[in-house]
Amino acid sequence: MSRTLLQKREVNAAIIQAREALKIRPDFAKARRNLGVALVQKGQVDEGVSQLQQALALQPDLWDAQSDLTQIAWIMATAPAASARNGSKALELALQTDRLSGGTNSVMAATLAAAYAETGQFPAAITTARRALQLASGQNNAALAVALASQLKLYEAGSPFHDSPKSP
Repeated sequence: MSRTLLQKREVNAAIIQAREALKIRPDFAKARRNLGVALVQKGQVDEGVSQLQQALALQPDLWDAQSDLTQIAWIMATAPAASARNGSKALELALQTDRLSGGTNSVMAATLAAAYAETGQFPAAITTARRALQLASGQNNAALAVALASQLKLYEAGSPFHDSPKSP
């Protein structure tokens, strides 16, 4: 139900409902995931990330939580504004999601490469970006493959990738 509330953008109600569900069943991974997403949407990123990580500790194959953490890691590694980036936290999250995916998810590997680059670990960024590129090509994800080829050139030049600011 809290997922439905999130879809309706009723974040406060979703937080309340998820917390109530966790009082009854603290090991309910999906409720932890929903709470984490709601907290991130409310701007409470640290607590939200913690809830997502707890959800994955309870249920490592919970795809939604893996995907959520990957998106957060991507933002922390590539945000246009330096104030929004946190390379070390991005690396921590990206390592976690890449490991949980068994290293076979091209998006998670691309995020890990970006996090390595943001922390100045360019040899690891290059190796990981090449793996992500190979995965993307093998999965017929042409758009990601093109983006990765461009990002790989930056890493080889010793530069991290940062997203462009979005137009209003």
